[in-house]
Amino acid sequence: MSEYSISPAGEKFPIPQQEEYAGELERVRALAENARNEGKEVVVVMGVGFVGAVMAAIVADDKIKRYFELGCEVKGMGRGHIQRIKEEMRKTS
Repeated sequence: MSEYSISPAGEKFPIPQQEEYAGELERVRALAENARNEGKEVVVVMGVGFVGAVMAAIVADDKIKRYFELGCEVKGMGRGHIQRIKEEMRKTS
């Protein structure tokens, strides 16, 4: 099994190890709680590889962009797809 997930653009993202799961869950919970406290809605897309690709297809780029436009906090775990969209949105605003 590869230690990295490689995006179609060739970017490498480390695959989380089992010992990292609990800490990552707490990190996502804290981010979600902070966003909710600010009155934002939260969408979490989880997955690596095929699962992440399917989730990204379900919550299509345009829908993710719309969540950002509405002021929602969108977090993802996996290949960095959500982060790239967030950075693109910041550049255009």
